[in-house]
Amino acid sequence: MNFLYEYRDKYFGNARTVRQVVAEAIKNQNLRLAGLSNQDRESTSSNVLTLDDVASFRMDKEDFFFNKQRIGFRKRG
Repeated sequence: MNFLYEYRDKYFGNARTVRQVVAEAIKNQNLRLAGLSNQDRESTSSNVLTLDDVASFRMDKEDFFFNKQRIGFRKRG
């Protein structure tokens, strides 16, 4: 979260960003749990995120929303 805040731009929204990060972690958790056998899934807590659930998160400025191609009007220089 510190990395995201440090490299924020004028479109950065704290709540929106946290919501997106949590949603992505939950999606990864669901995929991880779906890959387990029924026996393993019974012994695993479904309300705990693990390091595996957030391991795919990268601290890379190139992936930020404000680096994406936008649709709309361009500023005239």
